[in-house]
Amino acid sequence: MTTRVLWINGAFGVGKTTTAAYLLEQLREWRYFDPETVGFLLRNTLSGIDVDDFQDLSSWRRLVPEVVSEIARESGQNVVAVQSVLNEAYWSEILQGLHDRHCDVVHVVLDCEPTKLSQRIV
Repeated sequence: MTTRVLWINGAFGVGKTTTAAYLLEQLREWRYFDPETVGFLLRNTLSGIDVDDFQDLSSWRRLVPEVVSEIARESGQNVVAVQSVLNEAYWSEILQGLHDRHCDVVHVVLDCEPTKLSQRIV
């Protein structure tokens, strides 16, 4: 079975979660996934390992595609993933992992004017 994954990327405060919530209201056959939850799990479990960002953990980049695949398998639904991944090498790893698990991925990067973004973050 091929899983469809819509990955919403973009800067903090740009509207990724809001966009996902709107889409999920319209697309009932899709399920929300926040890859940050995998990062929280690893950060808590791997305390003492010195990293500033959980995305720097190769285990995070390996686990995220696996979790997406398992969510789709368990639920029978496609997946909307919401996470900023700005490091191109990390994104390539995740994308390859998703493709290895027979996921068709649409990658969307949200953007907005810097002044609007500053207003949202403050």
